[in-house]
Amino acid sequence: MSTDRKKWIIVGILAMLWGIAGSASVTAQEEPLPEKGSMLCENYEKIEYVLKDGTLTISGEGDRLQEDDQYFFHGREEIRRVEFAEDCRMVDITKMFVACANLKDVKLSPLIEDMESAFDSTGLERVPELPEGVENISRAFINCTGITQVDFAKLPASITNFTRAFQGTSITTANFMVRDGKKTGAFDYSYCLAYCPNLTNVVFDGSNLNNAAYLWLEGLCDGCDSLKAFELKNVPASNIQQGIYNGANMFRGCSQLATVKNCGYFFYSVAGAFEDCVSLKTLQTKGFRGMYAGDCLLDTFKNCKVLRGSYYVAFQNTSSIYRVAKSSTSLKESVGNPFKNCGSGLALHIGCKDLVTYLNKRDTKAKFYYWKAGDPTGGYTSQKKTISTLKLTKYKRKTKKIIGKTVKKGKVTVKVSGKTYKVTSNSSGKFTIRLKKVLKKKNKIKVTVSKSGYKTKSKTFKVK
Repeated sequence: MSTDRKKWIIVGILAMLWGIAGSASVTAQEEPLPEKGSMLCENYEKIEYVLKDGTLTISGEGDRLQEDDQYFFHGREEIRRVEFAEDCRMVDITKMFVACANLKDVKLSPLIEDMESAFDSTGLERVPELPEGVENISRAFINCTGITQVDFAKLPASITNFTRAFQGTSITTANFMVRDGKKTGAFDYSYCLAYCPNLTNVVFDGSNLNNAAYLWLEGLCDGCDSLKAFELKNVPASNIQQGIYNGANMFRGCSQLATVKNCGYFFYSVAGAFEDCVSLKTLQTKGFRGMYAGDCLLDTFKNCKVLRGSYYVAFQNTSSIYRVAKSSTSLKESVGNPFKNCGSGLALHIGCKDLVTYLNKRDTKAKFYYWKAGDPTGGYTSQKKTISTLKLTKYKRKTKKIIGKTVKKGKVTVKVSGKTYKVTSNSSGKFTIRLKKVLKKKNKIKVTVSKSGYKTKSKTFKVK
């Protein structure tokens, strides 16, 4: 077994054992689950449950479990089926059934909107019929090794967050299709199929993307060492980000990957995108545009021994790459040697003269040329953008949750009732704060958001 293959097997094992991917580690509970019970939810209504002959039936007016009860059903081996009754009003089942190893069948409520980590590491062998209004299935089926196929074309059009949804499953092929043609912003598929050991082929049909929507595919197939081919097709030419927005770690460790076809461009970052893709021969793309992150080329083509072709790389004029390129120390930290062990048939035309000079001194046979037409500034500019959106969409009294929206991947700080909470907004700009105490009338909520390249923005809200 090669050294590279051993490395990625170890990385995959560590990801599963240590929760790098966010998966919970839960053992079976020693105390048996009572046959009946009830729990108070965040809306101060209750849910009731009955366990009979392995079937857990849930009913009641409660919307989502309070944090103290969120782990009540974890690791329950006696649960073989879950059914949400017709009168069940739950909208959020986050983390409810983690590590229920014998859970094989689920009937969901049509009101459910959030399923984050709901069936992490369960015994499911198929994806249940999902509610038409569900938006978030991040980590919902992570490590469900019994799942061998998913009909992505039949999943609800309302889903926008697929982050790690099917990571570690046993699916062999994936045919994605964007169904909501009206949505703007990101469809987030980050690490959706990572560490799927049997995955061989992925096709992504973007024909339904409107001009203001884009695909966030960071880490989509990370660590899939059986993957052989990927294709993104039919993205409209009028789309503002035609192609892949953030391909960082997208195919990292895919040692059998031979063909990647992207009908458009790669945007924002391709750090680690093709690292250790030792079999990659065909890479079809219009090029790399709008590279922004300071480490956007870190380890990008490392060990791509057989890749040939000429590619063009342009950065955003506010990218910090122009600043770090002035220092060899900063470049080593931000870029490293992204073309190590590449062959002489690989050529890069890059819109940053200092970066080209640096790369030509590295230990690689690849060739680098300064691309004047792709250099939007000829140097680094420190001008900062303005954060246009900062709002709260949910902050009702007697609740413990604050939901808001701002710039994507922004650092959000919320101060309320003498407590400070910090989160990062997702690729759609959405953020959620879970409070230690319920909100009271006239509470002041101060929200501050910051992001590299942007001016910090703050707003204060008052609970009604």
